[in-house]
Amino acid sequence: ANAAGALRCLAANAENKVSIARAGAVEPLVELLSTGNPEAQSQAAGLLRSLAVNTDNQNAIVRAGAVETLTQILRTGDVAGKTQAAWTLNVLAVDTNHKVVIECAGWVEPLVQLLQTGDAAGETHAAGLLGSLAMNSNNNKFIMCTGAVKALVQLVTNGDEEGKTQAARAFQSLATNDEAQIKIALAGAIKPLVELLWCEDEEGKTQAAGALSNLAVNDDNKIAIQQAGAVEQLVRLLEAGDAAVQTGAVRALRSLAPNADIQILIARSGAVEPLVRLLKSGEDKTKNLVAETLRSLACNPDNKITIARAGAVEPLVRLLRAGDTEGQTHAVRALRSLATNTANKIAIYHAGPIEAIVELLRTGAGNVKLVAAWLLQSLAFNHECKTAFLLAGAVQPLVNMLDSGDAEAVSVAAGAIWNLSESDDGKIAIARTGAVKPLVQLLWNEDVDGKTQAAGALWALAGN
Repeated sequence: ANAAGALRCLAANAENKVSIARAGAVEPLVELLSTGNPEAQSQAAGLLRSLAVNTDNQNAIVRAGAVETLTQILRTGDVAGKTQAAWTLNVLAVDTNHKVVIECAGWVEPLVQLLQTGDAAGETHAAGLLGSLAMNSNNNKFIMCTGAVKALVQLVTNGDEEGKTQAARAFQSLATNDEAQIKIALAGAIKPLVELLWCEDEEGKTQAAGALSNLAVNDDNKIAIQQAGAVEQLVRLLEAGDAAVQTGAVRALRSLAPNADIQILIARSGAVEPLVRLLKSGEDKTKNLVAETLRSLACNPDNKITIARAGAVEPLVRLLRAGDTEGQTHAVRALRSLATNTANKIAIYHAGPIEAIVELLRTGAGNVKLVAAWLLQSLAFNHECKTAFLLAGAVQPLVNMLDSGDAEAVSVAAGAIWNLSESDDGKIAIARTGAVKPLVQLLWNEDVDGKTQAAGALWALAGN
């Protein structure tokens, strides 16, 4: 125990961590985990945890069989040993391959017991390891069938700062399906998680926002989170937190925003302007989340005006042109939602999205083509806009969509062609692409909306 303790002090130095492992310390330390007295086990586990911040050392520790012996200490060790064992396993679980080894070692019951009966440090490290292991769906189910949720609620309510943070992290990992979201909410987690948004620790705020974001996927939880006062504080964190906190706040608002009443509250709480600032200057993943949030907020007619006036259109168009696939998807959806307002249509058109929209019609993945066609249909409202789409080559990809076999995509494409057919240039361009035949075939389709849009397009084309 004394030797392990001395080496543990030396391992505070990064170079020493490498030297100690290279000198062959790992295997005897793992042996000490099984054969030593409680104090020796605690010192050995602590030293292994210090060494485990180095990737090569982590691999050596796992190869030496430490996971099984650390899990045994979780079951039978004293309080200090259990705490050190959980802490060490938590460090090892950062590596996905090591996590698999831990998952095979029978960790659930002793870890939950430590969460329920350990000291403050033991509870914290147990919560941290549960949060890491709960990212696996099977582990998630096992954890939800134990007393972990109730114990985590106690920790996020009454624990110290780090304990609350790790409990929130665990809830974020666990709240990934409807059953878990309901169970966690019923256990009373929402109120203390919302209160954690006011803590001084940035990581605590980040983890609380992340947990609330996942819980808010459930519609009843959206209301409970709003009633607990989360919206106003989340809006404050858009400007008051660091980058991680801001992203967490956006993510939580994104999850809350599909609720019609909460859309109004978010806008009235002053969220739109800081969201637009993040859309202009935030990290790429934050910009994507902002665009998705604005799309939901823009379902409200008043919010459409507020969002456009706050300057959202130009950065959304930039995201449409230069963002990754996710960013482009959210940008085109947000613009489509804003474009139901006439003034916004003009602002969007003047921001220069035409070529980007046509490119999405050609190459967009999934239903991005559909949303791009919707946006085109909304924007092709005057001669100038129609001409711009025609010159950008919009007709051929729309005609291609008529053969997609997807009823909604076919209907929207036919509607967009109808809009473009109302100009003489549009009539000529559409006829040249061979659109007439698939439009006539649509008249025999069972889908009423598709028939209607096709008939309108053919009627417009026949005006030539």
